[in-house]
Amino acid sequence: RKYYLSRYLGLEPDPARKVTGARRPAAEEADRDGLDASSFGEQVHLYLAGQLAEADATPAARQLAGRFRDHPLGRRAKRAERSAKELSFVFAVGDFLLRGTIDLLFEEGGERILLDYKTDQVARKDLRQAARPYAPQLQLYAVGLAKSGEAVDRAALFFLRCGEPVDIDIGRPELEGAQQLVGEFFDAQRRHEFPLRVGEHCRRCPHFRGPCPARLA
Repeated sequence: RKYYLSRYLGLEPDPARKVTGARRPAAEEADRDGLDASSFGEQVHLYLAGQLAEADATPAARQLAGRFRDHPLGRRAKRAERSAKELSFVFAVGDFLLRGTIDLLFEEGGERILLDYKTDQVARKDLRQAARPYAPQLQLYAVGLAKSGEAVDRAALFFLRCGEPVDIDIGRPELEGAQQLVGEFFDAQRRHEFPLRVGEHCRRCPHFRGPCPARLA
C-alpha cells in the first residue's frame, strides 16, 4: 500500500505532519546536520562509495561512515581482492526485468560478500525486526548476481547508527521466496489490488493517519 500511494499515485507526505512514534523533527535534523533523511542517506552512501570528498561530507555523514570502516567487515572490505561500490545492474526474474544498485560487493579470504548500508534510527534490540522488510531486496540482488556468475556467500545489512551488521538468509528457499514475491507484486499491479498489512511498521510510514486508512489499536 505504501508503494501504491507513493509511486503509483504519486502522493507526497505532508512534511509538517509528524509520524506517530517518530523522533521529534528538530532532533532528527540535528542528528543529520540539518539534512532531510533522503539527502542525508544519499550523502552517506556517496561518501562510503568514494564519490564524495571528505571536505564535502557533513560531520554526521563522516561519523556514520567511520562506524563501518572501523568494523571488522569494513576492514575486510578495505583489504578485499575485488570490490565494487554503487554497482547498478539489471537482471531478469521470470518474465520481469529488475534494476538494482548494490552498495558494496567485495571478495576477501575466498568469501564474496554483499552489503547494503542503512542509516535508519533503530534501537540495537530491534535490529533484526528492522531488517526484515529489506531482506527481499538483498535476496533479489543475490539472485541477480548468481545469474551473472557472481554468486555471493554472505549478504548483510549494515545499520550504520548502531555500527552492526544483520545477516540476511540467502539459502535456496529464501531466494525462491523472494522471486515468488516479484510475481505477486506484478500480479497485484495488474489487478490494481494493494491490500493493507497493518502492523507496528505503519507508524514509520509517511502516509499513516493520512491517505492510508490503516488504524492501530
